[in-house]
Amino acid sequence: MDLRVNGEAVGTGTSVTVAAIATNDLTPGEAQAFALTISNVGTPDLKWTATATRAATPAWGYSGDPLLVTLHRGAPVDDASYPRVDSCTHPAMGSVVAVTAGSSLLTAGPQLLTAGQSEVVCVLIAMDDTAGNANQGASGAVALTFDAVQVTP
Repeated sequence: MDLRVNGEAVGTGTSVTVAAIATNDLTPGEAQAFALTISNVGTPDLKWTATATRAATPAWGYSGDPLLVTLHRGAPVDDASYPRVDSCTHPAMGSVVAVTAGSSLLTAGPQLLTAGQSEVVCVLIAMDDTAGNANQGASGAVALTFDAVQVTP
């Protein structure tokens, strides 16, 4: 098995940091979308899942759990207006989850990725409409974890 995110190997004990996913100055109701390419460069088919949690660094500066994440197939759709509300070209692959200290599943079950296949997924990060003013200008990072298992015939 060989799962890759944006061309970087993902395996036991490894991690990939995607610097392009950085939300800045979100206000309640705003959302930013980012593209990731998930690839199976191995021989067997695999099924993958993704989870979200608070990253260890930088320290979580938000009050509570105001950030929401969804994962979609397809590309991001940028919104240049204010307030910024990006979107994704396809429906969510699972539920909208709040980013907490615990791990939250982003997919509604394992997603099939056949040998040699790649797909673009859209990560949508939003600030909850009800987030308090203390969260404006705060910072923190979201860690996405991709796990894969080989499909056995």
